[in-house]
Amino acid sequence: MSTLPTFVVGAELVGPVRAITPTRIEWYDSAMLSAATDELRQVGVNIHTDPEFAKAEGFVTANADGMIMTNWCSEMLTRAFGFGARARRTTAGAAVLPGARRHAAR
Repeated sequence: MSTLPTFVVGAELVGPVRAITPTRIEWYDSAMLSAATDELRQVGVNIHTDPEFAKAEGFVTANADGMIMTNWCSEMLTRAFGFGARARRTTAGAAVLPGARRHAAR
């Protein structure tokens, strides 16, 4: 018997609310860089970590990598529906600015 909850069409799936902070963005980006290069590395200046660099590239300020949101949604779906509920394809959405609070169901 499954221990996963049962949902009906249209029901809200509530996930954790997390604050987007410059520190969280830097940790995430450095973790992704470290994983990609197979060595512990800290990400440098880019649109995600440096407000002035981001402005020079046409953004309002530094912004979170869209994959942070995708990963948080994936975690929420995995908790609710199990590991088999992982998305087959992901896309990045609009820029998410530091100080924003995101709820996966909104």
